Amino acid sequence: MKNNKFSAEQLFQSPSADTMHNFLRGHDPIWEKLPIRWEEAPFIGNGLTGAMFYVDPEQKRLKWLIGRSDVGRLDYPATCRDPNRIQIGALDQRLPPGTNILGGAVRLDLWNAEIRGSVVTDKGKLHFNAFAPSGSASFIVTTTISNAALRPEWGCEIRPEGRIAVSGDRSVFVADDFVPHPRTSTASGGFAVVWGERDCSENCRLFTCSVGSSPVNRQFWNAGDTGISARESAEKDYDLYTNQDIEEVKKKHQKWWHDFYQNSFFSFSHRELESLYWIQLYKFASTTRPDRPMIDNHGIWSTEAPYGFSTWDFNVQATYRLHLTGNFSEFGKPFLKFMNQSFNEKTMWRPEHGEYRAGMRQQNFLRYRFFDTQFWEHSKELPCDGPAKFLWGMHNYVMHYRHSLDDTMIPRISTMLEAGINAMLAGMEEEPDGFLHIPSGCSWECWTGKDPTGLLAVLNWALAAAIEFGEAAGVKPAKIAKWESIRNKIVPYPEDDEGYLLGQGQSPLPHRHWTHLMMLYPLDIIDYKNHEELKALRKSLDWWAWISAGLDGSKPQAGFSCPAAIALYAYLAAETDSEVDRGVIARLADIFLYQEAERGPCVWPATMYREVGPVMETPLFMASALQECFLQSRNDGVHVFPAAPEKWPDAIFVNWHTEGDFCISASRQKGKTEWIAVKGTDAGVLSLHTDMDTSKLFWNGEKKCPANVRIIDASTVQIAPTDGGACIISRTKNPDLSVRAVERRLGFKNSFGISPRFLANRNYKGKQP
Repeated sequence: MKNNKFSAEQLFQSPSADTMHNFLRGHDPIWEKLPIRWEEAPFIGNGLTGAMFYVDPEQKRLKWLIGRSDVGRLDYPATCRDPNRIQIGALDQRLPPGTNILGGAVRLDLWNAEIRGSVVTDKGKLHFNAFAPSGSASFIVTTTISNAALRPEWGCEIRPEGRIAVSGDRSVFVADDFVPHPRTSTASGGFAVVWGERDCSENCRLFTCSVGSSPVNRQFWNAGDTGISARESAEKDYDLYTNQDIEEVKKKHQKWWHDFYQNSFFSFSHRELESLYWIQLYKFASTTRPDRPMIDNHGIWSTEAPYGFSTWDFNVQATYRLHLTGNFSEFGKPFLKFMNQSFNEKTMWRPEHGEYRAGMRQQNFLRYRFFDTQFWEHSKELPCDGPAKFLWGMHNYVMHYRHSLDDTMIPRISTMLEAGINAMLAGMEEEPDGFLHIPSGCSWECWTGKDPTGLLAVLNWALAAAIEFGEAAGVKPAKIAKWESIRNKIVPYPEDDEGYLLGQGQSPLPHRHWTHLMMLYPLDIIDYKNHEELKALRKSLDWWAWISAGLDGSKPQAGFSCPAAIALYAYLAAETDSEVDRGVIARLADIFLYQEAERGPCVWPATMYREVGPVMETPLFMASALQECFLQSRNDGVHVFPAAPEKWPDAIFVNWHTEGDFCISASRQKGKTEWIAVKGTDAGVLSLHTDMDTSKLFWNGEKKCPANVRIIDASTVQIAPTDGGACIISRTKNPDLSVRAVERRLGFKNSFGISPRFLANRNYKGKQP
C-alpha cells in the first residue's frame, strides 16, 4: 500500500495540531468591514455564556452583546411576543468624545476560539482579543490602544430592570427573580453581571465579564449546584479569572478546543460548504457542552425576544443531529437529560386513564411542566399534535441510543414510546372503514385538517420502534401484539395521482416544513421495494422541493427548506443511485449559500440565521444535511458516500460515528470511493453499502476476504469487527491512505465574514451589510 506505514488505527486520527491549525485558518471568517448588527457579528462562547462583537459607528461604541443560555423565566406562558428567555443586553467600550470610527478588521480564529480585531479611528488604532474560557461563565477582552488619548470607557446597556453598583474593582448589575404568572409560585429569571478592567501593560487593559443566573434555573441542568445567588456565582467566577495568569487561562481554553477539533475530520470539494461545516462545529460547541443546558432556539446569543425558547415542531430535532455523525455524541447529554427529567414513569403515569401518556408543548424553557395533561396546551381540536411532537423528539432520543448502544436506555425508551403512542391514540377515532384516523391535526406551520400525513408517519415509526424496544425490555407479549394490531389499523397516508398529500383532501402547498415526507427522512420507514410507494415519494419530493426549496427559481420558503430538501434527496439517492438527485443536492446547496429566502437570507456573514427573530437550528441542520451526503446510518445499515454530487468529486472524513457504535473513515477521489476504514466492537455486525465492487475489494491490502466478512451483493458487505479492531477496505491494492484535506475545491478560502468574497455572489435586496 502507498503510505504503508499507516495502520488501520491511524486512519481514525485527525491530522496533527499544526496541520489542523493551518487547515482551519483557511476557514476563519474575516471581516474587512466592521460588523454593525447581530446577524453579521463574530461570536465566542463556552457552552453557557458568550458574547458577540459589533460596532455602533453613530454613537462611537464597540458593543459586546452578552448571553447566558439559562437566563429566563420558568413556566412562563411563552409566545413569540413574550418568550421565556431574557435578553441581558450589552456592555460597550465608549470611545472618547469627538472620536470617529474610520474602519477596521476582525478575524474569528476557529482553532483558538477567539476574536481578534482592530478598529481604526481618527485618533489612532485600537486592537482587541476576546475569548470565553472553557468551563467558565465569563468572557475576557484584552484591549491595546496606540495612544492614551484613545482609551475607551466601559458602559452598561443591560436591558431588564435591575440595580447597578460599583464595588471595589468591579461593577455589578443585579436583576431579581420574579413570579411570572398565577400557575406557579416559582420565582425565576434573575441574573447578575459582574465586570471590571485592570492594566496589563502600557496602553493595554484586561477586561473580564462574568454572568450569573438564578439558582432556581441552574438546578435544572446542574444537579451539583450549590444554591448560591446569581451575584455570588458571577463574582466567584470573576475572582477566578482576575486572580489567574491570563496566558495560562488561555492555554487551557485553547487545549480544550484543539482536542475538540481533532476528534474527527472532514474535507471535500466545496470550500465554502466545508467552511460552513467547520463554523457550525465551532458554533455548536460554543453554545453547549455535555454539562451545560440544552440548546434552545437562540443558543447563548439571545438579542431579540422572538423564539426565546425551545420549539418542538422542528428546531430541537434539527439541532440535535450534527454531533452524532461528527463523533461528539456526549454533546447530546443535555437533550437526553431534559427528556429523562421531564418524561419518566412518575411524570407520565395518568391514574385517571390507567396508563402512561406523554405529549410535548410547542415550546418550553429549561424544564417541562404538565400544566394541561390532556392536550399539552394545544386546543382540543388538535389532540394529537402534542404527542406527535413528543414522538418526533423521541426519534432523536432513539438515535442517541443507536449510536451509543447504552442498554440502560432501553427500558426508558420503551416506556416513553408507549406513553406517546397512548396519548396519540387517545385523540384518534376508528371510523367505519376500519382505520384509525386523526380527526384534526396540523401539518406543522402549514395546514390543519384530517389525517395529517406527517403525524401518521411519526406514529407509524413510533409503533415499529415500540415493538422493537418493548421486546428488548421484556414487555408482555400481549402488549406487543396490541401494537402490531394497531399498526395495521392506522389509516394509509393520504395521496393522489401526484403523490402524498398534506392530509385528507389537501395537496402540498409551498411550505418550509416537509411533514408529508417525514416517512423518508428522518424516519426512514419507506418500503423501497414497493414500486408504487417509491413512485409516490419521488413525485412528492420533486414537487415540494420545486415549490418550497426554490428549485423553481423563486425564493425558498425559508432557509431550512434547503437542508431539508438536501437530506431528503440524499436519502433517496442512497436507495436509487441517481445522479439526477445528486445534481439537485448541489443546486440546493448553492441556493442555500447564495440566495435569499422569503424570510430573509439563508446565510449571513457569520453563518447566523433569523426569520422573525434569531434562531439557531438552520445552519446546524445544513451541516448535518451535508453529513448525510457522505455517510448515512439507515435501517438497512451504513451507506458510505451515498449522495455526494459529481461537482464534489473528492472527499475524506475521519473518525465519524454511525449507529451500531461503529467508527468509519473513508476517502473519495474523482467521484469514486478509494478506501473505507471500519472500527467497532465485537458485539455488532455492520452492514456496509459502498459504490466499490465488493467482488474486487482488497482487505488490508490482501485480496482474500477475511473470515469475519460476508459479501451480500455487489455493493453490500457485512463486517463483524473483532476485539474492537479495525480494517481497511480498498478499491485498489495500494490506495493513498493519507489523512489530509482534499486538494481540488470550489470557492475561496475565508469565504465568510464581511468581505468581497462573501458579498460577490449574494444579493440581500437592501439588507446587505
